Amino acid sequence: MEKEKTNDSQSAFEYAIYVIIGSYFKKTSCISPQLEKTLKVKFLEQKQDKQTALEENCISYVEKKLLRSLPEQVWDGEAKVQLGIKNEERVPEVRFTTDKYMLRIFGRYKGKGTELQYKLLSKKTS
Repeated sequence: MEKEKTNDSQSAFEYAIYVIIGSYFKKTSCISPQLEKTLKVKFLEQKQDKQTALEENCISYVEKKLLRSLPEQVWDGEAKVQLGIKNEERVPEVRFTTDKYMLRIFGRYKGKGTELQYKLLSKKTS
């Protein structure tokens, strides 16, 4: 039995973050369609139960944390999405940027579990 590569699981998790959290915005578009396709393949290569678990983790995080903590207006705009970002601590990040906000989702796949955090930045308007 071949052992699954951690980076493939991480890529699959980033795709789940993009799709699930992105679905709460009015509209999303990925800045890099090629990277989006690559991550989608990594997601689809996962076993069905793992795909479901990754999606459920994201849904739970949105419902229990993001929808309760963030202003409702965050979800109103069209978000441009950046995938494949690593922050200063090398934690993978998916970035959703609208006209008014930047929602940074930090997601790390850890064996059989996941770790999610967020940071919301408000863009200054002139």
